[in-house]
Amino acid sequence: MQEGWTFFKEEVFKAQEQAVPMCRKMNRRGRQVAWLNRELLLGLRKTGRSATFGRSDKRLEYKNLTRLCREDTSKAKAQLELRLATVVTDNKKCFYK
Repeated sequence: MQEGWTFFKEEVFKAQEQAVPMCRKMNRRGRQVAWLNRELLLGLRKTGRSATFGRSDKRLEYKNLTRLCREDTSKAKAQLELRLATVVTDNKKCFYK
């Protein structure tokens, strides 16, 4: 009886390894939004680093960087929505993702 159980259990585990996908581990920040690319992320980091106020030129630099980041973010979101709208007829999975 014990031999039959161990054989059955091993076969179930083999089938599980072959058929069940492994879940990927998420990073610390969680899932990243689809429109956030590398250039936007670097711009946001640069904005955060320049947030030290003290001189008026630093404040002006910070305002310019935040304005550029806002513009780039809205452009990236619009491009993603346009791409999703054109692809939805062919690939519904991409849209619902």
